[in-house]
Amino acid sequence: TTKCAQRTPTLRRIQNGLIHFKMGITKSTPDQWHGQCQRIAIFGLSGAGKTTLLNRWIYNVYTPAVPTIGCSFEQFQYQNTFFMVWDVSGDSISSWGLFTDAVDAIVFVIDASTALSRLNEIQSAFHTLCNSIDTNTKCVVILNKQDLENTMSCHQLAMYLSWQVFSCSAMDGTVKAACTRRVRNLFDCITWRDTPRKIYMVGLANAGKTSILYQYKFNEATTTVPTIGFNVETFNYKKMSFTAWDFSGREQLRPLWRYYFDDTAAVIFVVDSASTVLMQEAAEVLHGLLKVQELKDVPFLIYVNKQDIPTCMSVAEVTEALQLNNVVSHEVHVQGCCAQSGDGLYEGLDWLTKVIS
Repeated sequence: TTKCAQRTPTLRRIQNGLIHFKMGITKSTPDQWHGQCQRIAIFGLSGAGKTTLLNRWIYNVYTPAVPTIGCSFEQFQYQNTFFMVWDVSGDSISSWGLFTDAVDAIVFVIDASTALSRLNEIQSAFHTLCNSIDTNTKCVVILNKQDLENTMSCHQLAMYLSWQVFSCSAMDGTVKAACTRRVRNLFDCITWRDTPRKIYMVGLANAGKTSILYQYKFNEATTTVPTIGFNVETFNYKKMSFTAWDFSGREQLRPLWRYYFDDTAAVIFVVDSASTVLMQEAAEVLHGLLKVQELKDVPFLIYVNKQDIPTCMSVAEVTEALQLNNVVSHEVHVQGCCAQSGDGLYEGLDWLTKVIS
């Protein structure tokens, strides 16, 4: 193999890639890095967009790429994790097994625009890859080039491959917000991280936000006082960790909300269903949040609180008053609840956990 590698550029690059690969397996992470390290190998047929996708993760911009010969090696940091990535050529499927040893995760990239015509080829390559990886190795399938017309959908692909599939476009900057969330979900899936998801809890004053937060935290009713500024609490639910930011609903403090939009996984908007006179104001505040660019593509859970009060509005009445029936820009779920007893809170949290996991 060594003699052939000296004569053949492809084999030589594979050999060089394996040197980096073995060094990455046996060598500790860089001295300046003290967090978690994950080793990933990216596979797929030629032209699927593996290198372009990798460049998108590293630089967050579309970068034209030339076909990879052998493999290339890159490193980057995402949140608290340091990633070492081997981008393996799609022209050397027979050598893929050399790169699956001791990696933490496998990424398999498929070109959605040619997936149907190359389905047999994709299935063969995919199963070859599966046979060479350890059963404990995490694997994610990415259906790339979703910005093109007449492409295969994730649902169609899932009929053929029993893996979780993420759709994206490595090129089109117009889907940047959605792609960012999908990339975050991808890395979360790869690392199975316990990093808390940020929940943004807002609503008018005295709606019951803090009472709901402490039901989450302590699973019991807790005496609260009106929030000045915000409260921050971390809690776990169904193997997922959350950090909830509970903001004061006072009108004079609402302008401060905009400074905390970054990295929000979900918004919980709490409505006092017993306060009919404030329903119009609540609707205006809620629709203002739905228009915030930083919250684009973020799911909204609407808690219709204080359903234990006899004179309260029903969930259907609140939904109509808040003009939620025509909202198409976000995933929205309206859930009746009682913060004091905890009724309805975990049904809402079940929905929230499902949409952001």
